[in-house]
Amino acid sequence: MASIITTIQPAAPSETPQYPDLPDDTSRNRRPPFAPKCHETKTTPTTKIFDVMGNYVCTSGTSTRAWDLSSGQQLLEMPHGEGPKVLTVAYKWAAHPEEEGMKIWLGNSIGDILEVDIKAGYVTRTISAAHARHEVIKIYRHKDGMWSLDDVGTLHVWAPDAEGNLTSDLPTETHRVPKGHATSVIAGDELWYATGRDIRVFNPSSANGQPFQVLQRALTESSAGEILTSAVIKGQPDKVYFGHTEGKVTVWDRKSFSCVGVYSMNAFKANALLGVGDYLWAGYSSGHIEVYDTTQTPWIMKKEWKAHDGPITGVVMDKSYAWKKDQLLVVSLGTDSKLKAWDGLLREDFLGTLIHFSPTHSSANINQKAIFNPAMQSTAPSPTSRPSSSPGTAALLL
Repeated sequence: MASIITTIQPAAPSETPQYPDLPDDTSRNRRPPFAPKCHETKTTPTTKIFDVMGNYVCTSGTSTRAWDLSSGQQLLEMPHGEGPKVLTVAYKWAAHPEEEGMKIWLGNSIGDILEVDIKAGYVTRTISAAHARHEVIKIYRHKDGMWSLDDVGTLHVWAPDAEGNLTSDLPTETHRVPKGHATSVIAGDELWYATGRDIRVFNPSSANGQPFQVLQRALTESSAGEILTSAVIKGQPDKVYFGHTEGKVTVWDRKSFSCVGVYSMNAFKANALLGVGDYLWAGYSSGHIEVYDTTQTPWIMKKEWKAHDGPITGVVMDKSYAWKKDQLLVVSLGTDSKLKAWDGLLREDFLGTLIHFSPTHSSANINQKAIFNPAMQSTAPSPTSRPSSSPGTAALLL
């Protein structure tokens, strides 16, 4: 007899713990963690969307551009003229590691998905009306496939063929989600998807035998406002973070689907949240980036610095770079039209702490023994990115 799969009923609402105190900033430092051997990049005022992989960063808007961050060289400039607007960009999955970062997917305002070869400098493939003339507002890269979302709530799953290539012009699966996407984040194989103040949980890849709609009803926290941004932290795989308009952050448990805490973070709203290693990074409308240790209550602010001369519009981490260069690269974009690269490992802070407590050791010895020796790291979760024969510290923190 065929088995019946039902959606999960979320836990009954209860009083959520409230933590109104701002994070403890007594031990913070204000040194900007510049990424070594990476160049600041100037974009255009119309640039709102971007993605990062390897040494490459790609932006789009009225034109699509790509740079090599290690040299500052511009690799691609492709104007879009008065035609359809590009609304989302993502680096495409590649079957072979050496090919990663060579192609991007663009989603536009008339439902097309364009594949661009960065080195060739032109569109190599067009999936016309992939979303039936609706605006493609988000493209996700997940494991060996891609997901694409439009403004009316159609979610396509694009899975690779037997050779591991994404070549089909037809999606493997198609699902429906509510309109009004505010933010979303992939946690494991789940898509945590927010509209307004509501959060829904979906399972876009049916290969694991689970239903698409994980919950019967939306999750809502009454003490927090509209949702703006979201994040997951590698060291906390059972939690999902959502940033709200009034500067609060709600933390949700992936097993019970309950809100386990409402935290106050800053007088400014966080325009971007990102889990980097064991820490939560937040980009603010003030132009500042702050880094938090969320394992303690109140949270501990580890760093704060002025990153941009204007509001921050996005903060993105590139996971693949860690396997190739033993560097965890974080890139931010601001309304000052600048892309800046940061060291996600916070090496200077780590070295400074070790030198402070181990004055008999030189910085060079500490760099070799601590930074590049995973055994000396406090946390080393198993990597989920593409494996390497000898992963370094950055890879172990992903």
